[in-house]
Amino acid sequence: MATTLTPHNSSKAAEPVTIREQPLDSPFSHETPQQREARIQNTFSHFDKRSKGTLSIEDIEQGVIEYTPLLHRNFASEIFEALDRNKDGVVDYADFKYFIDHREAQLWKLFKNISDSKDHSVLPEELHAHLKSAGIELCEDELEDFISYIDYKSDGFVDFEEWRDFLLFVPHVHTISHIYDHYVDSAQMTSDGELVISEGTKSSQRSMFFFLLAGAVAGAISRTVTAPLDRLKVYLQTQTHTGKQSGLTLNTAVRHLYQSGGVANFFRGNGLNIVKIAPESAVKFYAYENCKLIVRSMFGFEDGEDLGISGRFLAGGFAGLASQTSIYPLEILKTRVMSSSGIANSSGSNSILIPTAKAMWKQEGMRAFFKGLFPALVGVFPFAAIDLSVFESLKHSYIRYTRNNGNPCQEPNVMVLLGCGMVSGTVGATMVYPLSLIRTRLQAQGTPGHPHTYTGAFDVIRTTYERETIRGFYKGLVPTLTKVVPAVSISYVVYEACKRNLGLVST
Repeated sequence: MATTLTPHNSSKAAEPVTIREQPLDSPFSHETPQQREARIQNTFSHFDKRSKGTLSIEDIEQGVIEYTPLLHRNFASEIFEALDRNKDGVVDYADFKYFIDHREAQLWKLFKNISDSKDHSVLPEELHAHLKSAGIELCEDELEDFISYIDYKSDGFVDFEEWRDFLLFVPHVHTISHIYDHYVDSAQMTSDGELVISEGTKSSQRSMFFFLLAGAVAGAISRTVTAPLDRLKVYLQTQTHTGKQSGLTLNTAVRHLYQSGGVANFFRGNGLNIVKIAPESAVKFYAYENCKLIVRSMFGFEDGEDLGISGRFLAGGFAGLASQTSIYPLEILKTRVMSSSGIANSSGSNSILIPTAKAMWKQEGMRAFFKGLFPALVGVFPFAAIDLSVFESLKHSYIRYTRNNGNPCQEPNVMVLLGCGMVSGTVGATMVYPLSLIRTRLQAQGTPGHPHTYTGAFDVIRTTYERETIRGFYKGLVPTLTKVVPAVSISYVVYEACKRNLGLVST
């Protein structure tokens, strides 16, 4: 009797392998028949959690996902069909053992085709040669990642136990291409290095936490490094002068801040800045990864298919809305603290955070913490959309360029990531800067450094144009761009490094 599994839908796929009854040979020499029988029974028990003696498709679905966490749930029906030898809708132990015997025979045949060594192990150079013959070019780092993913014994090669455990319940394993495809899916990446979040698995909760952590760390580090530039930008933005007055120059602003508080004055509000930016960055990056999945589903993109800059633009914009709304009260509070003249308060306390919050609540209640939200959301959508989509499009263009020029390594180095971040951040910040200035002036109104008050966003536009002409809408742009270049770049570099180190993506 023969068992044929459904062939993989791939242009590289070979003819399906038909498994015929045959004795298993040398890979099982380390097991006695009793040990092997006990192993198969334990595996069956893993699926048969209620000890019924038979398995339903629901048992297979849950058991496979726990056994191989990153398998998709829709594989369960294919696996159940292969297990149900008698096609009676029920899988008993005899059916299960029959499947294991024949699946291991199939895996052993593939294993022997790849391994040239006599000790029944697949060495890195052997795997590399067979992947290359199948049209899959890997650089040294990629090959090392592939081997280490399967090599849970960490001895530098893949033995049959590791091979078997990695592929036992994977529906399509007829060729080396199928095996590599499964590895790519398991490692949560597409051919462009773009993340794929597996749904309905325990690993998705782990991924969610690690994504939030990666975003928070990236935001906190980048903002701390650039805190003096942020302080300078807000200070310049909130100083209003008539068109006949030259206003503060960059050098004058630096001197005023230093004279009123020393070096520490350039970091004023940075503690609150970190409290704000860490959740904002975490929500932004996590929302972006999930919004890409939503866009992919809405427009019918296949897994691994390039979303293009338009798809990333939409995902980035909605991610920006989510992150900005979640932290807006902290943004208001931070801006009010940072927009003061820099002179210490009368109590001599180093912190004016609580008095500022109390004063805001006393004046206008909850409304004070959401002033300027509409222009903030109007401004953050294009900024986040441009920033995220341009960065990722540039990164993927670099990956494709290096591949087309004979370098299959898909990990951009630090300098490339810095360059991508510099371009994306600068373009985004310049295009939405007037909206940012309107938002900041609404947030800072009524403070010692900016006593003028406005009736709304349109009043800011009218007043700014009357007093400062069109140039007033770009006041503070130079320090903003000077800050954006390192801030955005550092944020992306740290985020990409965190993703790799936390196992969120394999490049």
